[in-house]
Amino acid sequence: MNGFLRKAIVIAAVGAFLSCSAAGQTETESAVAEEYSAGFAADAAAAPMMKAMRSANQSDAVPERKIVYRADLTIETTDLVGTREKILNLMETENGILEYNEQNEQQFYLSLKIPAEKFEEFLNEAKAVGRVIYSSISANDVTEQYIDTETRLASKRALLEKYQSYLPQAKDLKEILEVEAQINSVTTELEQWEGRLQRLEKEVAYSSVSVRLKLPTYVEKEDDAKTIADLFLSIGKNLRIAFAYIALGLIYIAAVGGPFIAAVVIIALCIRIVRRKKRGKTKA
Repeated sequence: MNGFLRKAIVIAAVGAFLSCSAAGQTETESAVAEEYSAGFAADAAAAPMMKAMRSANQSDAVPERKIVYRADLTIETTDLVGTREKILNLMETENGILEYNEQNEQQFYLSLKIPAEKFEEFLNEAKAVGRVIYSSISANDVTEQYIDTETRLASKRALLEKYQSYLPQAKDLKEILEVEAQINSVTTELEQWEGRLQRLEKEVAYSSVSVRLKLPTYVEKEDDAKTIADLFLSIGKNLRIAFAYIALGLIYIAAVGGPFIAAVVIIALCIRIVRRKKRGKTKA
């Protein structure tokens, strides 16, 4: 095995070990690290990486906690548009971001991103713009995920640098292609971990706040609050209207049904007269 291939194997072994160490180094993993370190002590590329890794694992420094905050609010208001403007003004004051906005006749929905250091202050001010009927706040500790991602990212960067340093030493096209394949693979993984770290940093830096603004179930208007006197006046007015309709109905019946009634009366009188005459002849 030539020197180039031996070095490539060393780098691959160290890279795989560093990835596993991100979840926490056990006693067995420490023993394996010592074995690799002793077996390839002559390789100047591996020794510094192993030393840095052991130093990081032995550090007793307490990391800064990484917390992701989220809040959900439902606020009842009689003025949807005005209350929405107040919420957006508060968001702008705190240098927040409007991510999503939806509305209809009955409610508005806002999805906001607020700087973590302004999260509590924003919530207190937002709750004052209307009647809060629902409130939920959650906190998710992502410190371990953050440290794990940073560690894996550092190992991938170190591994990429070593592969890149070996590329000029390749003796033929086959070795060049092998190293370039490793570089491409590590670069892809590196970009994935960088994207994950960026998402975590954004979630920690900006808290998520969902605000739903809705109209009350019943809005009491000023003219709905009536006094007893107003109530009696209303009843009297309705009675007058009812009597008026009854009188109009009687007049209509008299106007339309008058001739028919007169005809019926005349016919009844004629029948009665005829019957009397018959009775008189019978007696005679």
